[in-house]
Amino acid sequence: MRLLFGIVAVFLSVLGGFAAMGGRMGVLWQPVEIVIIIGAGVGGYVIANTPSVLRDTVRTVGFVARGHRSNKNDYLDVISLLYALLRVAKSKGVSQIEQDIDKPGDSPIFTQYPAVFRHERSLTFLCDYLRLIALGQDNPHDLEALMSEEIETISREMNQVPKALQNLADALPALGIVAAVLGVINAMSAISEPPEVLGRMIGGALTGTFLGVLLSYGLVGPSPAPPATAGSRS
Repeated sequence: MRLLFGIVAVFLSVLGGFAAMGGRMGVLWQPVEIVIIIGAGVGGYVIANTPSVLRDTVRTVGFVARGHRSNKNDYLDVISLLYALLRVAKSKGVSQIEQDIDKPGDSPIFTQYPAVFRHERSLTFLCDYLRLIALGQDNPHDLEALMSEEIETISREMNQVPKALQNLADALPALGIVAAVLGVINAMSAISEPPEVLGRMIGGALTGTFLGVLLSYGLVGPSPAPPATAGSRS
């Protein structure tokens, strides 16, 4: 719903303002220009990114479209789960939670906090480091170093899609200029036509620049970071 509201707000503001200035809406409908800009943008995106980034892009767009976001209850469930696990480990020994962290789906402790299962990567991260503690790796400095390194790796992976989308957003105005130049070339080839015809053709060509800038700063540029479940585990 948030994504839909944002898109509607962008187009209503821009197109409504154009109409309020007395602009003719039909001039902005240039399907060929749209095909040039979007087609070249998608092609360049495929060329510039790895298959895993392309897959994560599709997942990210799906999550954003569905409005998937972590909320306060998700964080409370994680904190409560950690408290419950550490309380058992302290009172009965770390070995008592080994079965829980090996099979969290069957654990009576984990199942009390269903929100943690919606974040697969976070659940895996938690179980991995609890397993290290259960195996005897209880040096806090070593654990901190390992966790920091993995968090940094995860952060880099999760930022791949926003960076790729930002690169696409940076390229769209230039692709709009490409479409506009092609339109001007087409208009110059019809230089013998009446001024009204040339005016429409040049106006349609300039629409390419408008569309490139609008798509860049109005839609693709404000790209969010993907949720933790979108990326592949390293």
